[in-house]
Amino acid sequence: MRRRTFAISGLLLTKRLVAQQSDKKRVYQSVEVNALVKKLITDRVNDKNKSVADAARFVEDLGMDSLDVVELMVSLEERFAISFTDEELAPAKVRDAIDTVKKHLKEADRLR
Repeated sequence: MRRRTFAISGLLLTKRLVAQQSDKKRVYQSVEVNALVKKLITDRVNDKNKSVADAARFVEDLGMDSLDVVELMVSLEERFAISFTDEELAPAKVRDAIDTVKKHLKEADRLR
């Protein structure tokens, strides 16, 4: 049973690495980035009834704590196959997170 668990874990890890490699080549539309970032934020917000507007602040408006924000940014790194600097891991507003993702995608020539 233990070997099977390791085999399944290895297969899932392999699939994830292949997906990340293909995501490094994917080109996104600006509107698509907005929607994907907001979806990831909505999935992390404790109160699903809260609106995720561009001007919404993570802590004050959405009720997230600093760890939630860092975990969100790590999720964005994984989703878009990009890397943030330490300073970029703590945006104050939803718009800041969207702009940071777009900046990295544009630098990699993956934003249209």
